[in-house]
Amino acid sequence: MRTLLLAALVALASPALAHPLDDDWLPGLMVGEGFDIARDPAQAAEHRVQILVSVVKEKGGRKVLERHGFRVDAEYFYPASAVKTCGAVAALQRFAELRKAGKQVGLDTPLTFHPVLPGERVFRLDASHVDGGKVTLGHLIRQMSIVSSNEAFNRLYELSGHEGLNRRMQAAGLSGTVFTHRLSRILSTDENRKTPRIDLAAKGGVVTLPEATSALALPAAAMPRVEVGDAYLEPGTGKRVEAPMSFAEKNRMSLVDLQNMLVMITRPDVDLGLPGFGLEEADRKFLVEAMRQRPGESTDPVYPEDKYNPRRFKPVLGGLLRVGPLERWTIYSKAGKAYGFRIENAYVVDTKTKKGFFLTVNVLANPNRVMNDGAYAYDQVADPFIHALGERLARTIFGD
Repeated sequence: MRTLLLAALVALASPALAHPLDDDWLPGLMVGEGFDIARDPAQAAEHRVQILVSVVKEKGGRKVLERHGFRVDAEYFYPASAVKTCGAVAALQRFAELRKAGKQVGLDTPLTFHPVLPGERVFRLDASHVDGGKVTLGHLIRQMSIVSSNEAFNRLYELSGHEGLNRRMQAAGLSGTVFTHRLSRILSTDENRKTPRIDLAAKGGVVTLPEATSALALPAAAMPRVEVGDAYLEPGTGKRVEAPMSFAEKNRMSLVDLQNMLVMITRPDVDLGLPGFGLEEADRKFLVEAMRQRPGESTDPVYPEDKYNPRRFKPVLGGLLRVGPLERWTIYSKAGKAYGFRIENAYVVDTKTKKGFFLTVNVLANPNRVMNDGAYAYDQVADPFIHALGERLARTIFGD
């Protein structure tokens, strides 16, 4: 049975299913120690390895991307926390629309979230906010971006709403992006469609975003290999089910969309041929800075680096440090990991050469093929591969 499975995986990794962005550049680069899971077709399919690397080039007076892919969007992968930045973008867009309508709201406007689901309480205070302890859009974005707070993302999800979040991503040109649920909460489909009343203590009077229930119907994922593993533990009960776990109803974001999202935010001067986000410049710069900071650099909230290892939140950093010291690298990113899926989505800039590259990569590290059991091999499989890839790219692109 295992032989048949590997044969099927090899078939799925075959050139016949190659994405238009796939070429020979990355396979030619991934030679030597650290790249075994990509070099062997069966392992590449087993680990769902997908990579997209891009560099900015000038062409006909426009800035465009030169892109190189490896198994790009060959099958489903769970994007985990890497999608959280979409929540920040959508919330910023909603606030910008309120300002255009004459409402005086911004990053520092105090927010009050009212209960909408069982067990919830009014949420208006956050002790981690050194400046006054208020819940604000700016503070939520920083918590989400710097240490990947699930609570902060869920509040951003509520600020934009289920329907608003999906429609805004589609309007930007991210057609392979679908949000169906909050993170780290066991909620039904109907509960995830609900968003609470939110009061914004704006200058000139309170602005209320009313409680809402999304009517947006989303199709289940129609992608290759949307069922993952051999067994899984049921959320909530922990009961083992001897069948693959279906991700058809979960959040999804294509590898190309993940990178395009990052390009739209960090390099809006690059022509992707897409509508983009149209963020106000001050909002965009605020988000970019939040995506850049390592935990130890933040003074509000405070995240001691001995507790919040930056390599956890910026996994490509482990490879870059083999090439040059910490101060050499500027990394704008939002990584993720869940169910054994490990994602890095980073724009790496070398302060020495002034060059940069975009890296978006997924690796599934789940040796026992049991989903939702917490027994994953991020440290043994996924991160070492990302470190090796980051080092090789830096040495190749930056000339080290």
